[in-house]
Amino acid sequence: MTQLQDLLSDQQYRTVLKAASRAQDERQLPLVAWALGFVSLTELAAVLETANRSQNAPTPRP
Repeated sequence: MTQLQDLLSDQQYRTVLKAASRAQDERQLPLVAWALGFVSLTELAAVLETANRSQNAPTPRP
């Protein structure tokens, strides 16, 4: 599973957080990182696929 923070340096991640803070939507972080040229289209797809899987994972029942 690929997470955005694994692909970026600490400085790049802070830059992405700052740029995306106006959107107030954490789901925008991968798109901001891609728009800034910090990740490739292939890496963006992997991050979004990972996020989509975790979002659609069934919730464990107690």
